[in-house]
Amino acid sequence: MKTLPILAACLLVAMPAMAGEAPAPDIVPMAEATQWAERPVTVLVFLFPDCPVANRFAPEINAIYDDYGEKGVAFYRVYAGTHISAEAVETHTREYSHQFPAVLDPDLDLVRLTGARVTPEAVVIDAEGEQHYRGRINNRYVDFGQYRPEATVHDLRDALDAVLAGEPVAEPVTKAVGCFLPVPPEAEPSRETKEED
Repeated sequence: MKTLPILAACLLVAMPAMAGEAPAPDIVPMAEATQWAERPVTVLVFLFPDCPVANRFAPEINAIYDDYGEKGVAFYRVYAGTHISAEAVETHTREYSHQFPAVLDPDLDLVRLTGARVTPEAVVIDAEGEQHYRGRINNRYVDFGQYRPEATVHDLRDALDAVLAGEPVAEPVTKAVGCFLPVPPEAEPSRETKEED
């Protein structure tokens, strides 16, 4: 099974508060989002407020949250880069009716540690801090400007079903199509998920 072990301790990075700026109600510290042991499964969904591909996926992302949140799965939106403000996230939340918390990742900590590349891209992590899936929400987008009327493969849902059932994910890594995330200045040599014997 392809997995990327993640040390939870390495991800307990508190998001520094801007001087004189209180976080929006729907924005939580990174330390909260990375407490893997507190729930069976955590899903990180990387988004940009102005990414048209990511925004077209908003209804499906919200539907997945509705279906799996009640099963104990925790969801967090991740907004990576110094160019995204708390105000922009608040506006994005209202415009697309997102119901689960957001995390600001200005230093690209979660981008670096998960290997996320684009928005929208989802990462599934279990209570041990082990990454089981990274990739697209579903296969509706084939490439830039090419998409199906309806998805025929629901990758994130399939991955969650497998992890919740204690089974290996059939495809631990899939290619997501969307807007490119910033590249961390000290990115690991390989952002591919590691092969385990």
